Amino acid sequence: MGGYRQWEPPLDTQPVGIYAGRTKYGYWLNISHPEVRPAFEEYCRCRGYSTRYPLSDIERRTFEVMFLRDRGEDRIMPNWIRYQLAEALSRMRDKK
Repeated sequence: MGGYRQWEPPLDTQPVGIYAGRTKYGYWLNISHPEVRPAFEEYCRCRGYSTRYPLSDIERRTFEVMFLRDRGEDRIMPNWIRYQLAEALSRMRDKK
């Protein structure tokens, strides 16, 4: 009998990450993540948006910047998100 491989769960049962990875839309966060979803729903409720329809690009980016600013950086944050977040925060400081 041959050697055994370590068992890996099927891809559809892998834990869902908080970061969206590289998407064609440029999103940073996975809105379906259990940590992000309640914050997203609260953001939409406070601003009068429906969660049934997608936000505009500007509103989505505003939510992502606010969420990541409040959450803080962690070691699993992809560098491309880290750099874009730093640029967005510096633009916000320059406007004030």
